[in-house]
Amino acid sequence: MSIHKYNAEGRLVEPWEDGYYSVTTILAVKHNTWLWHWKMKLGKEESERIGTEAAEKGTRVHRRLEKILNGHKFKTTPKELKPYIDAFDNWLEEYSPNDVYPEVFIYSSRYGYAGTADLICTIDDELWLIDFKTSKAIYDEYGLQIRAYGYAYEEMTGNKVRTAVLQLGLDTKKGWKFREKKEPMNVFLAHKKI
Repeated sequence: MSIHKYNAEGRLVEPWEDGYYSVTTILAVKHNTWLWHWKMKLGKEESERIGTEAAEKGTRVHRRLEKILNGHKFKTTPKELKPYIDAFDNWLEEYSPNDVYPEVFIYSSRYGYAGTADLICTIDDELWLIDFKTSKAIYDEYGLQIRAYGYAYEEMTGNKVRTAVLQLGLDTKKGWKFREKKEPMNVFLAHKKI
């Protein structure tokens, strides 16, 4: 497991230096028995190959979405990213977010953690903090992750924010699911304590 820690400017620091642990590092301490069973079933090489491909695809989708939100227009979309980008375009059309801020670094000095929100925006005059996911399944950690980001944002700005996960690239009519997440902070903080 990699330990990621950031300073208040959002730069990565060494684990022994002062800073804020990343939310994903904190949540990685939970033992996922289903993940170990899956890895044992597939074997080391195959599970690592699938994991690496999924991570690379997720990174490419996130980069493309950030550019779209910053106003960049693409002439074409790579075939492997098309279901995710089309789903995002459908979501944008339905929700019409305003005051769009992609990739916002946030931290909680009170609890000592940090992370990057994929999107902060307003929808129907309400402030939202949204995390993009490209996986087919939604895991408990996603709700804890987005709620921790929401708490940190509220701490930094004093503004209340609703938190949600936008799952992209699904085999549904719209290609996406948008789910508000309201997990309790004490569950995330228990992970941090571990």
